[in-house]
This record gives sequence, structure tokens and C-alpha cells, in this order.
Amino acid sequence: MKQGHQTHNQNRTPPPKTEEVHHHHRGPQILPPKLRRVDWLLTISGCGRCRRPHVIRVADLEAFPRVRCATALRCAGQKGERARWEGIPLRLILRRGHLAGGIQSAILYGRDGHWSAIPVRDLFTLNAIFVTQKNGKALGHRDGGPVRLIVPEEKGWKSVKWISRITFTKRLRRGHRHKMT
Repeated sequence: MKQGHQTHNQNRTPPPKTEEVHHHHRGPQILPPKLRRVDWLLTISGCGRCRRPHVIRVADLEAFPRVRCATALRCAGQKGERARWEGIPLRLILRRGHLAGGIQSAILYGRDGHWSAIPVRDLFTLNAIFVTQKNGKALGHRDGGPVRLIVPEEKGWKSVKWISRITFTKRLRRGHRHKMT
């Protein structure tokens, strides 16, 4: 290397201070910055009848009845720990939002860059839950807190951590993406 020449990595701005964890077999994953419960927002758009995105806060979730389920989230062939999850059924929130006819898919986005697309009918039939507690305690940051979505009957990658947005589409879409930072 020539003297005075800097590599690309030497010129980079350091990443924000975050906590590094291992995400199963995918290697290290940088978590998004922690979010206080009062600062969590979920934006719902594309439902057909709303012209502007609908925003939900943790306080809004408290108005809904809660459910509990015990399940182990499994991801890419690996079985996760069995846990008792508590939260609000997503179908209750979707029914209140008056989804327009013809909506086929929901694309669920996490603050970590991960997204997952699920057919809307599956959100109603697979018992998707906005989880706020795990094993009787507030959902921790490593588990996707303060609020995450779990879909107990699906593979773990459908259960989006740090959920921040749901966009509905009239086109059936499947798939997911993990963004490793």
C-alpha cells in the first residue's frame, strides 16, 4: 500500500453504537437502536380505503384484548426456545382498519431492514400476534421489543422483529429478506 493512501474502510464513518448478537447460523447481526415503548410506532398503508397511512402506538394496542400462546419459533431448520408469548391478535387490528377488497398480501417491515410478505388470508388464519411480552416479562430488545409480530404456525422468518410498517398490496407476493449489516 502506498504511503498516504487510505483504504475505503479507513474513510468510513463508524456505525452507530448498537448491540451485536448472533442470529442463528447467519452470523453476527447488528441490532437497530433500542426504542422506548412510548416511542414505538407502526405505520399501516395500502389498505385501499385509507388515503393516508394509519399509525398505531403501544397505547393503542392496550385497548385490544390480549391472547397468550406457547410456541418455539423455528428458523431455517433450527428450532428456537419454547416461550410463552402474550399480545394482541393482528386480525383484530386489521378488522378495525377496514381492508378493501382485492388486497392479497401484507409486507411486514422491521427496523433492522428485514421484510417478509405474507398472504393476507394467512394473517387471519395463522393467529399472527403483536407480541409485547415473553415469558411474563416485557419483550426485550434482543427479542424484537418493544413490539414484534409472531406467526406461530409459520417459520421464524415470518415473525418480524422490531416491526415498524405493514404495507398491503393487491398483488400476491411471497418471500422475505434478511439484511445483514
